[in-house]
Amino acid sequence: MTRDPVVAWPSMPVREAAARMAECGVSGLPVVDGLGRVVGVIADSDLLPEQRSAPEPAGEETRAASAGPVVAEVMTMPAATCSPELTVAGAAEVMRRTGLHRLVVVGAGGALLGVVSRGDLAAALRTPQGARHG
Repeated sequence: MTRDPVVAWPSMPVREAAARMAECGVSGLPVVDGLGRVVGVIADSDLLPEQRSAPEPAGEETRAASAGPVVAEVMTMPAATCSPELTVAGAAEVMRRTGLHRLVVVGAGGALLGVVSRGDLAAALRTPQGARHG
């Protein structure tokens, strides 16, 4: 699990969220409200329509005028979440069944604790401890 993941918030411009994903080498970000509660997820698949339809701004004035959509307009809601008690095998089954690439781990009140990706599960299953406890 990635603890303290990079996040987006609903009012963030989609372009900024896309830049954060690229900088961090991830395909999605949890979206949190002002209290740190998970309200959705923005993923590469949510960005595709924006990337196809938004022309590249020419200058600074055009850039400000064409800020484009914000995360709240394109994010997936609700986020696919799980508790920190979910086993590796349980998380793998949820991802297999749903086709999801990540689960957002939440605690009490929907507070963000981390993100579990398919890569995290594969790494856990490659270790003897992960295979035993999964």
